[in-house]
Amino acid sequence: MHEDHPNFQQPANLDAKIWRYVDFTKFVSMLDSGSLHFVRPYCLQDKYEGSFSKAHLRAQQQAIESGERPGWTRDHLKSALEGHRDALRTQTALNCWHANEHESAAMWKVYLKSDEGVAIQSTVRRLRDCFDNDPTVLVFVGLVQYADYDEEQIPWGNAFMPLLYKRASFKHEQELRAVAVKSAVSSPGSPPYLSMEQFNPGATPIPVDLDRLIERVLVAPTSEAWFEDLVRRILERYQLNKEVMRSSLADGPLY
Repeated sequence: MHEDHPNFQQPANLDAKIWRYVDFTKFVSMLDSGSLHFVRPYCLQDKYEGSFSKAHLRAQQQAIESGERPGWTRDHLKSALEGHRDALRTQTALNCWHANEHESAAMWKVYLKSDEGVAIQSTVRRLRDCFDNDPTVLVFVGLVQYADYDEEQIPWGNAFMPLLYKRASFKHEQELRAVAVKSAVSSPGSPPYLSMEQFNPGATPIPVDLDRLIERVLVAPTSEAWFEDLVRRILERYQLNKEVMRSSLADGPLY
């Protein structure tokens, strides 16, 4: 189930467009399972996922040397930061979207392995509202912030913060991120709490309402005409009445 969280920044307009670029097999898998596939942070491209910045490490080391952290040593600090990173990388799972009013030529190139791929167009509100009411999995949704990890600290004070920042080199991704954690309920009617259970390695399918999530589907600009027809038939097979269009990047100039 989706939960609001004060540290997950929301766009000013919850109806702003978001995109997920996937190859055809992942698209069919999503339809067949009726779910979004979440992965542990270490499965993503950035090796810094779940880590604090170099600037943060220096600041903490200086705090130890100045006596602001009595009883701490550099070894204590290293162990604490590594433990925090490892916990985030095993006890959370992510599903990532590109926040942009328009489709992105760069995202087509980065995320598709062949010409047979699609871009699922949704909105922030649709993503927030598509999860069911299962209290055993909580999903938080928010924009990723980008920082110079050599010079800027990751804000301290909440365990999720390292998952809400990425290095400035990834700013082109304009990422909106859904973060899943496992939870438990102590008694009927009581609010869920984080159970700190680990996610299994590999993808974890989390059920969603696909009709609510998907607004329309674009096929890759380099795909053949038959592929657009195939995507349309597949959606019909799963009883999803959604607009299917060829990417506008396939359009030729007017003159």
